[in-house]
Amino acid sequence: MAFRFDQLTVKAQEAVQRAAELAQQAGHPQIDPHHLLSALLAEEEGIVAPVLEKIGADRGQLHNIVEAELDHLPKVSGGSTPQVGAVLGKVLEAAKERTGTMKDDFVSTEHLLLALATVDSKAKETLALNAIDEAKVLAALQAVRGSSRVTDQTPEAKFQ
Repeated sequence: MAFRFDQLTVKAQEAVQRAAELAQQAGHPQIDPHHLLSALLAEEEGIVAPVLEKIGADRGQLHNIVEAELDHLPKVSGGSTPQVGAVLGKVLEAAKERTGTMKDDFVSTEHLLLALATVDSKAKETLALNAIDEAKVLAALQAVRGSSRVTDQTPEAKFQ
């Protein structure tokens, strides 16, 4: 099943776009889950920051670890556009599946964060090292989002 970007909320689209920009600026041939995690961490408005705050995560420290991981990725020169890597593809698919289980209509940034915390990758390991796992993200989401559902492409403004 091909992943469709029109299934993403505006904030989720921005995060994926920012991940692609980060990969291109760094000369990385593939967009990695760490690029997406970095984009989510940089987001000031939206649901990811309050969720991480509720968990008690140090966003600054997490951001520094993610940046260090990105520095270790292979680089190429020649200006080719980075492609979605296989692992990030699995993260996007997992986020889409999570959307269905949460009875939401669009993939939002919290679905992306949940997928990053569940799909086996270096990004999942980075989150785990910072005591961020699926159960904690779900608990924090419940506290921040409550019983709200994602029914349009701009749901983040309605949470909290």
